[in-house]
Amino acid sequence: MRDQRDRRAVRTTVIGFAVTAVVAVAALAAAGAVTHDDDSGSPQHTVRDFLVSAVVDQEGLAACPYLTDHALQSVRAVEPRGLSCVTAVASAGLTLGGERVDAESEVKALSYRTERRGNGVRVTVSSGGAAQTFVLLPATRTELGEFDPPPTRWRIDSGIDALLPR
Repeated sequence: MRDQRDRRAVRTTVIGFAVTAVVAVAALAAAGAVTHDDDSGSPQHTVRDFLVSAVVDQEGLAACPYLTDHALQSVRAVEPRGLSCVTAVASAGLTLGGERVDAESEVKALSYRTERRGNGVRVTVSSGGAAQTFVLLPATRTELGEFDPPPTRWRIDSGIDALLPR
């Protein structure tokens, strides 16, 4: 009789662990499905990731690799103190329709319009009747080979200077 109760207790414990494992796996799968971006690596997603890094997180080390050499030179030309891109991004901001965009959810809620132009792409971000356009070009081999490059084959070539204070 005691042997039977011990087996039942072991069986109940094993079943409890199995159910917990199944629930955990299902929760992880659901979370992965909900957070997955189908357009990952697209020009639109590139601009979105850049804006999150630049204007929300103000993290130049993450934002500046999204830029071409031409865009980096533009940052140096606009930045009055000749600061590096990493430093300049610390004061970057995006205001559309009179509203400052400073949360990741706000960046994701913006309207994005993509338009092919030769080998490049124009991505226009808009909200509240105002818009900001970024021109993207395919990343060069050098840009793709940099240490920890962004997860996209696109680089922003213009539009960044509008985000910097003057």
